[in-house]
Amino acid sequence: MNKLLAGDATYYGYRTRGFGHCSFHFHGFGDSKGYAGTPLAINAAQYTGPSVCGLCVKYRGVGQGAGGNPVSTAWQPGFICDQCPECKFGDLDQQMGGDGRWKVEWYPVQCPVGGSSFRFGFQGGNPWYRKMMVANARVPLKSVRIWESGAWKDLVGTIDNYWEYHGDTSKAWAPCAKIQVTSILGDTVTDDVCCSSGTCTGKSQLPCRSSLPSDDCQSNQTPDKVNVGGIGQAGQSGSARSTAKESVQRSGVNARAAAAARRFGRGDLSVARVATRSSSQLLSKGQQCGGRGFGCSGFGSDACQDKKFPGVYCDAGLKCKRNDDKWWGCQ
Repeated sequence: MNKLLAGDATYYGYRTRGFGHCSFHFHGFGDSKGYAGTPLAINAAQYTGPSVCGLCVKYRGVGQGAGGNPVSTAWQPGFICDQCPECKFGDLDQQMGGDGRWKVEWYPVQCPVGGSSFRFGFQGGNPWYRKMMVANARVPLKSVRIWESGAWKDLVGTIDNYWEYHGDTSKAWAPCAKIQVTSILGDTVTDDVCCSSGTCTGKSQLPCRSSLPSDDCQSNQTPDKVNVGGIGQAGQSGSARSTAKESVQRSGVNARAAAAARRFGRGDLSVARVATRSSSQLLSKGQQCGGRGFGCSGFGSDACQDKKFPGVYCDAGLKCKRNDDKWWGCQ
């Protein structure tokens, strides 16, 4: 193998399956067919919201570490559903009971979605706003667009794994909305979202990439023989490189997407960060998230108003609630 990611694995106890910053637990999506194995929190440096939430991985211990519960040295599946703020680059925190800090190696794989489709969930909303999650994708998403008044409109990715629509919802949901999703590998498919609250299931799924590791589609890669080079990289034969190149050209994937595919193949999660708000901040319980007083000026020149600060989010399970005009807090 050319390169695997490496780091420490720790334990942070059992939670509702899929609990964490990716918000799967709000909709019961932790039990999606594609999300196999152990729910995992990835380190803060590699947590990028929708472009890493739902990423499936294979990981194993390397026999080094300390504590009462060493990580098995056999390859095992997991999926990213949370962020570990104190973890270092390459680290994984396992959402299960256990003790210790153990060295592991790991790499991304395509999720075992089988014949299942996307799942959609909504959080809040009004006639001019929707906040939608797209879950159970074969690989995480780079972008989502919606068909509105004869043109595609970009949705805004959020750090808690949603896609926001701002506009007249009657123009986009009539009653179903047509969306176009693009993966971190550059593959694009369309689907219909026939709900605007609660949850529903779509009809589409991202295609399988045979050149990348997978347990349930036509992939010739195994945990012991990973094509970490990806498309057009060392480790493929000349004919394989040519075929991969032609496939990329036929599908219209641009150079940036091809580069993302190569990074995915070798386990580099710096791929295709979504267009999340650059000023986004994740706040913990008791922190100020809005209002005119106290530290409001630290959240921007226009933040000191009787409302939630722009670009901030409360930690999983918390909401930004108004106490008075000077203080809104995460509760």
